[in-house]
Amino acid sequence: MGNDTKRKSKNKEVKGIQDDIDSVIAGLPPATRTRWFAFNPNASGSSKYQENISPLPSPQKPRRTLKRRATDDDIKTEPIDLSLDSDSDVQVFSSPTKSFAFYDDNDNDNDSPRDHSPPKKKKKSAMAADSDEEADDSVDMSFCIEVETPAPPVLSIRTKNAKPLPPKTTLLGPFEFSSSISYPDFIRIVAKACRTQTENLIHSSMQWKFDRPNNAKRRPLTNAVGLGIAIKTLKERKKDYAFTLFMAPPSPIKAELPWLTDSNEDDPAGPLDFGFSIDELTAPGTSTLSLREQIAGIDKASNPHFTRLLEKYPVGNNPQFPGKRIYHNETGFFELTDVRLRVWAVAMAKGVATEDNAPVSNHFAKGQTIRPPQSAAPAPATATAFPNLSTTSNDLLQFFIPALQALTQGHNIPFALPSYYPHQYPLPPFGASVPPPPLPPFGAAVQPPPAPSAAVEPVPTPPVALPRIISLEEYCERYKLDAEDQRVLVELGYKPGDGTITELDKEIWEVTKVTPLAKFRILRQHASFLKDVTAGLWN
Repeated sequence: MGNDTKRKSKNKEVKGIQDDIDSVIAGLPPATRTRWFAFNPNASGSSKYQENISPLPSPQKPRRTLKRRATDDDIKTEPIDLSLDSDSDVQVFSSPTKSFAFYDDNDNDNDSPRDHSPPKKKKKSAMAADSDEEADDSVDMSFCIEVETPAPPVLSIRTKNAKPLPPKTTLLGPFEFSSSISYPDFIRIVAKACRTQTENLIHSSMQWKFDRPNNAKRRPLTNAVGLGIAIKTLKERKKDYAFTLFMAPPSPIKAELPWLTDSNEDDPAGPLDFGFSIDELTAPGTSTLSLREQIAGIDKASNPHFTRLLEKYPVGNNPQFPGKRIYHNETGFFELTDVRLRVWAVAMAKGVATEDNAPVSNHFAKGQTIRPPQSAAPAPATATAFPNLSTTSNDLLQFFIPALQALTQGHNIPFALPSYYPHQYPLPPFGASVPPPPLPPFGAAVQPPPAPSAAVEPVPTPPVALPRIISLEEYCERYKLDAEDQRVLVELGYKPGDGTITELDKEIWEVTKVTPLAKFRILRQHASFLKDVTAGLWN
């Protein structure tokens, strides 16, 4: 009786397991071929496990099916290893009411069932992992911009060891960006900070360095490679992701192009003024230009003002100084020579003088004033020499005939007989020490005395005309001027016979680093040259 009850309960359990397996198979894809074993308690030995294989449908691409361990909550998770007569093992999951074994089979038919471990997670591809790592490693960075304007040209050097002037810097920022930024986006941030266009930035001048330490070395940031190296180097620091970008002022933008700016900026719209001209940057060696190049640059900037001064102060603008350009202020009168006009024009270019007010300079000091010329005083009267008068009666008669005819017949009288002495004079009045002026000859029109006029200033001596073209080398060889003196003359732009060399300012001489004795020797030989030309020694 007891055995029959146990057999019936086992049959019910097997039937329950069979129903569970059928329900699982029904939920699998149609292309899945399944092998499973059912437990038959009535059989003995290896026949207790009945093998069942689902039919294989039409050939299709095999798909991997998930292995079902258990679906009921009451199934234990620990497998029971059953020893079979065959060489294969099967894992059977049991519960108080049922037990079964089940696995998927997409491979070729085998004689024994196989144990399948739980599925493992798929590994991400290397590319996807790198991209995720970069996305996770991106950090926020910051930087400031220092726009460096070159120092103005050195016009004079007081000492030999004088240090060049430092560049003028304009600080902008700070600005933030992500380490995953591209180079065009980074350049756009820089252009927006300078309120200019990206094409106006001078990429070749860009450099960066760490904010700490202060003596960190600058490194180039001229392209995308430089930006990548900068970001990589900053990320290796693990903290303090800040640096400073050094750059030259951008090129001037055209008026028709809008500059980059944010709509919510408080600053007035318009490009930033760095006090810089692009011509100063493009000029090679701005602070080490030669004297001739510096003078040429000064002339280029001051020529418009020089022309305006010539128009405002023409020659003869003051009647007291005919033939001269005169400027007058409370100090006195100044003759506007070429040197004074140049000094005035340069001061106007710098904005420290106007057309009506001369600059504060030694050229317009009180000691450089001139005075109006005084009127010429009349020359003292001198005794007129008379010819010796004859005492004979015939001679005396000839002397008095013109006077007698004028008294008796008026002015309409014939011409007198020719006198023995030309232009005879009447006798001086009694007691007079100075004889009266001579009478004009008969028939001559009486001319009125000339009106007094202002004294005429003598015309200045024109420059000495050279008999031929004389080169500077020939000039220096003739007057024993060495190579150093010739260098000074070349920097001054001197040509033999140029008298402007005597009017040069002291500052201009100092730029050439000429010694006092060399300056004296150069001026002395210039004076000797003018004398030799006048004497005809160069003919």
